[in-house]
Amino acid sequence: MKVLIVYHVFAHYREPILRELAQSPEHEYVFYSGDVSNQVGLRPLDEVRLNTSTSIPIFKLRNRWFKQRFLWQKGLVRRLLIEDYDAVVFLGNFNFISVWVGSVLVRLRSKKILMWTHGLYGSEGSAIRRLRCCFYRLAHGLLLYGNHAKSLLENNGFNSGRLCVIYNSLDVVKQNRIYFSISSQEASNVVSLLFQAKAIPTILFIGRLTFQKKISALLHSVAELRDIFPVNLLLIGDGELRGELEELVSKLGIKDNVYFYGASFDEVENAKLIYASDVCVAPGEVGLTAMHTLVYGTPVITHDNPGNQMPEYEAVVSGVSGSFYREDDYDDLTEKIYSWLNQDFDRSLIRENCRQVIQDKYNPIAQRKFMDQFINSICS
Repeated sequence: MKVLIVYHVFAHYREPILRELAQSPEHEYVFYSGDVSNQVGLRPLDEVRLNTSTSIPIFKLRNRWFKQRFLWQKGLVRRLLIEDYDAVVFLGNFNFISVWVGSVLVRLRSKKILMWTHGLYGSEGSAIRRLRCCFYRLAHGLLLYGNHAKSLLENNGFNSGRLCVIYNSLDVVKQNRIYFSISSQEASNVVSLLFQAKAIPTILFIGRLTFQKKISALLHSVAELRDIFPVNLLLIGDGELRGELEELVSKLGIKDNVYFYGASFDEVENAKLIYASDVCVAPGEVGLTAMHTLVYGTPVITHDNPGNQMPEYEAVVSGVSGSFYREDDYDDLTEKIYSWLNQDFDRSLIRENCRQVIQDKYNPIAQRKFMDQFINSICS
């Protein structure tokens, strides 16, 4: 079957799953993407590289953004009317006006519609929830990032047969190759060079330093632990709050225990830093950070409210590959960090526990298989 996949823009981290879909033995996937993102600095993919010498194109649509939120994709209607296809997978964002119109056109052609979407979060108001459900009912099936969204949709009247959890993925093939090339001693040396106290545990955060990440809470935990169980904190990433966070570090008197690494786009270097850290702590929403750290064998601590989380938090298994603290209870955050680092565990076993869920579910091959099978069931 021929399946069109229509996105607002394909970010570069999507290339591994697009590459896998492009080589699917089940379906012929064709990719359409807009030309301009509503996110500053995000440059859309122009092609999907299958190997060093072969690539396939991503067909471009003209994005027209309104208030950086609402989208009309010029050229989409024409493609949906003249293209030969069996099904269309839209990015399921109800702010995208062209998806509403496109879904009606696809239905008029008696083709199948799927939406690749977060679904419901559980924190939206009733009016937004009803609007989203109305939008999702335009589709014959929904491709979801997590099981929490699936449960919420079922509770709102959706048939489970129309819902498929396909999780999310990064470039796991590349990450596995890097993981098996890492020397434990070399990675430990890279981290130890950053701190004066080298024999104490290292906490990691990797991601943008933004308000919703709640990094200030993590700094307070480091300060509270200083006298009873000292730790080092490595912050990989940059963002608008960096200056404010640096001031807080000075105020709390923990300058010797906190290192601002800055933004890093070198995956090999990042892998060593993640591998050598004892735990990643994401006080706010965790998102792709969970997958990025788990694949290199480092457990994750984050908050327990699924309504304010990204779906990737489901990759963390409490007591196995990390733990959860009560959202916005920062005393509990400190306690969870202390409890995790103070337990007598087999680090190599924890490392394998962390990696297992990525190898089972959160990788491009698994995603492609889930999608292939679900499309077969919807189109049969």
